[in-house]
Amino acid sequence: MRQLWPLTSEASHGIMVKNATGEADIAIMSERVLGKGLEILADLALAPDGLTSGELALKYGIDKSTVYRYLKILKNHGFVKKDGNAHFQLGLQILELGNYLLQRMPIHTVAHPYLIDLSTKTGKPVHLCVLEGSEIVCIDVVEANANLHVDAKIGIHVPAYCTATGKVLLSALPPQHIDLLITEGHLVPCTARSISSVPQLRVELQATAERGYGLNNGESQFDEKSIAMGIKGHRGNVIAAVSLARLDCNLESPDCRQQFLPLLSNTADQIARAFRYSAEDTRNASNELPRRKPDEVSRSIVNRTPQGAEKDRSESESGEAMS
Repeated sequence: MRQLWPLTSEASHGIMVKNATGEADIAIMSERVLGKGLEILADLALAPDGLTSGELALKYGIDKSTVYRYLKILKNHGFVKKDGNAHFQLGLQILELGNYLLQRMPIHTVAHPYLIDLSTKTGKPVHLCVLEGSEIVCIDVVEANANLHVDAKIGIHVPAYCTATGKVLLSALPPQHIDLLITEGHLVPCTARSISSVPQLRVELQATAERGYGLNNGESQFDEKSIAMGIKGHRGNVIAAVSLARLDCNLESPDCRQQFLPLLSNTADQIARAFRYSAEDTRNASNELPRRKPDEVSRSIVNRTPQGAEKDRSESESGEAMS
């Protein structure tokens, strides 16, 4: 992968750092450069229409020319793009990195076809979410109707206490873990129906654990109604949650729950079984591979050169490579 910032003796906030100042100073300046670059990416991610260099400079309290240098580096590496109105937005390189991350999340790959099936059967959006700290992250979204507006986006972070998936994931944690993750200060209401106190959250999580599914009745958005269930890994722990969103029925109604819960439960069970089999296959395959010592693996990586890779490709194409 291309290097994002040249972490050398050159520039932090436009200040030249000479080697004579010592390695410690260079490391500090490099850390500031990297931190500011990541901060810019995070702010651009929250601005659908992008931001100008002047807007970013005003936000950070630094010179516009300094911000522009950051943006130029990010743009050269594909992490940022510039539109015709001088607004900077996230570039496609961000999407590429996100895809790499999703590919390394087996639950996402295993679950996707089952999400499609559930969405097709119900005509509702289906979300796959995992817990990250006190928030849930949506790692997959399937829409049955392309014309249906769905606010959930892949990668978005939402407070766990006001979502159906978040309640399922939190309810599976030991009480002491929940106390560490969520305090009164975390419980900022998203709507008038959101949980706003720790005692109230404890009651709701207990109810969620007992009934086996979570509900979001206008708590993340005033018009959102959703039901979620947990997906268990091979150790029996809940590793993700799947939800049906944008339901147009009364969640308190037995008819509503009977309409959707069996399908949702079946999907969660199917994903869990497929994931456990996938994990078992991976372990079996790895056990059949010859073991190498860590130093041998390191040497093979270090000695891997572009010329060597090109040689392997040519041998494979000519049929001379060992299989």
